[in-house]
Amino acid sequence: MRHIKDTYRQLVDHLPDGFARHQVVLDADGNPVDYVFLDVNAAFEELTGLRREGTLGHRATDVVPSIRQTAFDWIGTYGRVALGGPSIRFEQFSEPLGRWYEVTVFSDQSGFFTTVFREITERRRLQEVLRASELLLSRSQEIAHVGSWNLELATNRLTWSDETFRIFGLQPQEFDASYEAFLEAVHPGDRAAVNDAYATSVREG
Repeated sequence: MRHIKDTYRQLVDHLPDGFARHQVVLDADGNPVDYVFLDVNAAFEELTGLRREGTLGHRATDVVPSIRQTAFDWIGTYGRVALGGPSIRFEQFSEPLGRWYEVTVFSDQSGFFTTVFREITERRRLQEVLRASELLLSRSQEIAHVGSWNLELATNRLTWSDETFRIFGLQPQEFDASYEAFLEAVHPGDRAAVNDAYATSVREG
């Protein structure tokens, strides 16, 4: 038994992801209103900024006093899993900690749940930057009435910008995204020249 506990401890402590085990706290009607930290690993401390000595044996509402005021219902979400709900995985911003997390939650005993998580703040920031850039490009093309397209040679997958669809008078759902379909949308008198220019660009890089 001691060997099993030692193996468990080593496994948990060497996880690169954050790990925390909890017990849910219920009100008189059996609804989850809080949870208690039972175990955390070193990665938990690094990824949350919360210290082990300040969490173990404490309620979430004491460790993170504003948890009930957040837009996302952390207590309710975790509580549903602890009370027999299915395991779940989600991405969510923690307002009290100021970080984005990808979280997996599961329960192996009624009234208890475990979270395994990693921080994805930088990934989400880059996604937002990319999304903003794409919106700016789309708006700029709309104003200038200039379209753009991208063709993946390995898969023959063609991607058009929104303005390119408008220029050709097509709807996205009406267009088979391939180079051959693109040629069909080109004026018959121009197809040979367009195809030659494309083939030359591929051949010469």
